[in-house]
Amino acid sequence: MNIAILTNFTEINHSYSLTGIALDQARMLTEYGHGATLFAQENFNHATCGPIDVRAAWPHTDLVDYQSERDISDEHREFIPRMADRLIVELQDYDVAFTHDWVFTGWNLPYALAIRLATERLPNLRWYHWVHSIPSGFRDWWNIRDYGPRHRLVYPNNTEAWKCARQYRGNLNDLVVLPHIKDLRTFGDFCEDTCRFINKYLACMQADIVQLLPCGQDRLKWKGVQDVIRMFAAMKKYRDDLSVCLIIANQHATGRSHPEEIQGYKNLAESLGLIPDEEFIFTSDFDDRFKGPGIPKRMVRELFQLTNLFVFPTNHESFGLVVPESALAGCYMVLNESLEMQREVAGWFGHFLPFGSHNAKVSNWTRNDTGESVTREKWLELEAERVVECMRRDRSIVSRTFNRQTYNWNNIYEQYYEPILLGERRHPVKRPLLAAENPKDCPTAVRI
Repeated sequence: MNIAILTNFTEINHSYSLTGIALDQARMLTEYGHGATLFAQENFNHATCGPIDVRAAWPHTDLVDYQSERDISDEHREFIPRMADRLIVELQDYDVAFTHDWVFTGWNLPYALAIRLATERLPNLRWYHWVHSIPSGFRDWWNIRDYGPRHRLVYPNNTEAWKCARQYRGNLNDLVVLPHIKDLRTFGDFCEDTCRFINKYLACMQADIVQLLPCGQDRLKWKGVQDVIRMFAAMKKYRDDLSVCLIIANQHATGRSHPEEIQGYKNLAESLGLIPDEEFIFTSDFDDRFKGPGIPKRMVRELFQLTNLFVFPTNHESFGLVVPESALAGCYMVLNESLEMQREVAGWFGHFLPFGSHNAKVSNWTRNDTGESVTREKWLELEAERVVECMRRDRSIVSRTFNRQTYNWNNIYEQYYEPILLGERRHPVKRPLLAAENPKDCPTAVRI
């Protein structure tokens, strides 16, 4: 499907919020296999655009902030049919056109009137007109029915969508809601390798609970990877609607025994209900380049931005650089209280559990509620459930997770764009809440 994104840009100015909105839209549509072209003015500065398809097509005209169609200048009355002819020529091979504020602001009124002239000559084109702010007052060109049946408004939230439709003399059938994209890949300027990793293992972007554990291949056992696996399996089992993703950033995975060792951990994960290479991932499987040195520092830092939990049952440690690294990423920290320096390194902040260590063996574990002795496996399961409940009540964790899952371009496309591009009238799928049916009844306990 060929999609046109219509703007009045003369350059890519990243201090202008609309620039980011249009660029994210273009990249998302391109990632999903559409021919997406961003249209701009004919004097557009191509040196600023980077790797996006920009077509400098619109004739230049000086803009005026009109308050009414009656105020149109003679210059713009001449410009409108010329612009309409250009729209007809440029858009005849496109299926969908998104305009940005063209039917909204007085500055863009000549373009809105050109669209009205051109629409009958583009019978196969569907139009979606972004309105990026709440329209206040009334303008005489704010009438969506004047544009014809193939035109609909676009607004970025459901809460005030009816206000926008009302200001345009329409109703909610004349409008679609498309939230803005705020994807970590573009917001964080993620490198190509990190983006490829996310595309291959989408759960690291979409799962409710995500952890990255950087570790040398020969130290996996000392770092307690088997305990982390058991806790992640228990968290998944605890709630049917809870999704998890555990990533082991293993380096120096080139020894003869390493493939067998990696497979052993995968077998353990699978036996406990985790899906290898989807819910349990080794970075050495992603790209052979990273089996020796491991993934680069930048990629570690970027993957940490996807995470919200850091379980670290290490039993041999003098400091643990990954502790401040995961804390700086905003993770919920579950650390080993059997290693006393872990409290010091974490500033005495964290969720501490007696995992045991080389100098502090733990012979038995107890249930938190009854004090009854249980096996280590059962104790890990119970503590995993407790961790989930603690995370659900941490507003910063819940907020970070919600925004990561909701506003990435995969979720926005599949839940919002795909239905309208396919001509469907379905409502976007809402992810289940982990706590109260109505989050207002339990404001600190919403989904992770």
